[in-house]
Amino acid sequence: MIQLFASICALLAFSAAILVGLFTGAAPADLIPKAVTALVGGYFLGTAAAWIGMHIIRDQTQPDEATIDNATDDPSGDADVTIVGS
Repeated sequence: MIQLFASICALLAFSAAILVGLFTGAAPADLIPKAVTALVGGYFLGTAAAWIGMHIIRDQTQPDEATIDNATDDPSGDADVTIVGS
């Protein structure tokens, strides 16, 4: 998932650099190295953003330790159960 997001960001940065260069009238000899630099930079920035996002999602989806501790107050598994109406 992280590599997919990084690749999408890299392609977006590369295509944006190409389009900006074409609209400004830059020479292809100047345009290609800048676009490749944008490609590499977009990949690294996309990797960092995806890694941070995955950690945020993981932290939000895992239960808190306090919730786990409260749910397992009786480690033996022998809970006192009162059946009403029997």
